[in-house]
Amino acid sequence: MNCSKLYTLFSLLLFCTLLSTTSYSQLVVTTAQPASVLASTLAGAGATILSPTLTCAGVANGKFTAAGTPLAMSNGIMLTTGHAAACAGPEGALVSFTNGTAGDPAMAPFLPAGTSTYDACILEFDMVANGDSIGFNYQFGSEEYRNAVCSQYTDVFAFFISGPGIVGTPNMALVPGTTIPVEINSVNNGGLGTVGGAAHINCTSLGAGSPFTA
Repeated sequence: MNCSKLYTLFSLLLFCTLLSTTSYSQLVVTTAQPASVLASTLAGAGATILSPTLTCAGVANGKFTAAGTPLAMSNGIMLTTGHAAACAGPEGALVSFTNGTAGDPAMAPFLPAGTSTYDACILEFDMVANGDSIGFNYQFGSEEYRNAVCSQYTDVFAFFISGPGIVGTPNMALVPGTTIPVEINSVNNGGLGTVGGAAHINCTSLGAGSPFTA
């Protein structure tokens, strides 16, 4: 059995009320979960989670259940740069939150030069797998799609892994077939946001094929 260290950062700028549990339609989010609960929620059969740690504002993390929603999964966890309960709606709400917490320097290579990071939400844990492979499903979202596409601002998602037989701490959250990270400037509909300074070059300069509208 190999023990690999997984380090996840979901950078989802979302919105919510201050209720600890919020429900709209068929999506229920319960915020302020401890690291052990978040990590165990990810663990399936044949995997053991060890030494989970969480660096994240309470309002920025949570677990969820969903049915009949645009989400591609029925349950899981949310790690955000805003308020996790905002994922539950109401749809169209445009009230951004700043948690006043630190960013993460590990995200710097994925951002424009001179850009600072804020409100990181980081879950780290060790995993012992009984088999020869593991897998995680994730879904990236951002309120910044409404206004900051191709601007100097971009929400970024990363999923780092390290362990025996792995060189360094590669980011597994990449646009398929590329080395380009998943962010609003790499995966979008090709249109510019409303933020001043938005220009297609901020998207196309990420690499061949950017932005990936499909």
